[in-house]
Amino acid sequence: MNDNQKKEPNMNMPRFNMSWLYGLVIIGIAIAMFTQGGSSSSVNIKRTYTQFQTMVMKGYAQKIVVNKNKDVLHMYPKKEHLRDVFNGGVKQVGQNPTVEVEIGSVEQVERFVEQARAQKKFSGDFSYDNEQDSALLHTIFINAIGDYCGYLDIHHAPYERWQRRKRRNIQCRKVKGSDV
Repeated sequence: MNDNQKKEPNMNMPRFNMSWLYGLVIIGIAIAMFTQGGSSSSVNIKRTYTQFQTMVMKGYAQKIVVNKNKDVLHMYPKKEHLRDVFNGGVKQVGQNPTVEVEIGSVEQVERFVEQARAQKKFSGDFSYDNEQDSALLHTIFINAIGDYCGYLDIHHAPYERWQRRKRRNIQCRKVKGSDV
């Protein structure tokens, strides 16, 4: 057999490029940031502390979660009272809708919950959540964008210089060829 027959045709297949991987990671982080880390698509409404007290005293609350760091509490209403709180059923508001309330102090909320329990208006769970803002996620996202831009600057600049050199060499050959 000839050597020519053994050679396969030279196909210009696209090569793996690390910038695609960086881009996918950045897109994944952005999606996680904007979807709150993949939480369910339930409704979250904001109410005043007085409105919160009224809802608890009417027996609407199933669970209350206080975030000490943000000075916010989340009340999860009972399924049978979703229409009263959100003016919609489970299909409209999702599986875990919440009422978000800004609070002055945790002690004030604790006293109110104890009072509601004494009057048998609230018998659900009362807990604390020390969730921080997603500052860490934002920092990672900003650093990833910076790293990606730096990666493009470092790894693509030599390619551009190579392209310029190649054009210059072609131009030089044309000039030399026209003199002959």
